[in-house]
Amino acid sequence: MPNSAASRRPWFRRADGERPLPRLSDCAALVRRHDPDRYLCALFADAASREALLALYALNVEVSMVGDRVSETLTGRIRLQWWRDSIDMLAAGEPRRHAVLEALAVRVPDPAKLHRLVDARELDLEDAPFADGDALETYVADTSGVLSELALDLLGVADGAARDSAGHVARAWGLVGLLRSAPFHARARRMMVPADALRRHAVPPGAYLELRGGPELGALARETGELAAAALERARRPARYAAAAPVLLPATLARLYLARLAAVDWNMFDPQVTAPVPHAVFRLVLARLLRRV
Repeated sequence: MPNSAASRRPWFRRADGERPLPRLSDCAALVRRHDPDRYLCALFADAASREALLALYALNVEVSMVGDRVSETLTGRIRLQWWRDSIDMLAAGEPRRHAVLEALAVRVPDPAKLHRLVDARELDLEDAPFADGDALETYVADTSGVLSELALDLLGVADGAARDSAGHVARAWGLVGLLRSAPFHARARRMMVPADALRRHAVPPGAYLELRGGPELGALARETGELAAAALERARRPARYAAAAPVLLPATLARLYLARLAAVDWNMFDPQVTAPVPHAVFRLVLARLLRRV
């Protein structure tokens, strides 16, 4: 019996058992494991752009996890610099031997935007909170916002209305993501909340890092959630919806996550907040059919 790596890999067959389903690429598997919501939304991209989109999202996974993989700030900065250098090499047509970089070389995204995406992750290496709400908004714009812009570029979406709507969705998604990842950040001793909001709501010392929650921290979370909801309200269904659908569909999941947060009195540390959306793929299919934003 063959003993190759390929022969040991599991085969996934269709319901009729006739033919194995195509295997996920390395980038698709990485995104599905670490960013399942974006993975599901990326499946709605046209076949010609789907792998390029998943390669972009895989790069985002890699750089966003740098802070989680290091114990020292200097080590994290060295790794981020490796990604900056890799982006320059990619732009020069000399990609490093790395699954994500080789996949990106097929359709190279805007290097300047990629650098902005990497630079924003410097803040993930710090344990101090954001200085204020403006600093929080800048972080969201440079992470979720820039990733949305790059995705639209790869999808060939030039329509202004579609890009405007996607920008609002990206802002909401970034804010919701920070709320949902609060337990993870707190355990890593990272304060991903604005310092001025902590003072304004008189959040007791240690309430965030000790995952204690409370009404004061709940009020801060509600304030952030209201900003996300307002961004979703400003997003409007563009006439040219189809091409931008993978970048607009996170709005459906963002609304569900906000409703879940409201249901637990905005306790960011409630286990329900981080749980995946049941039947998410069917909800996204319905939203795509109804062209919802």
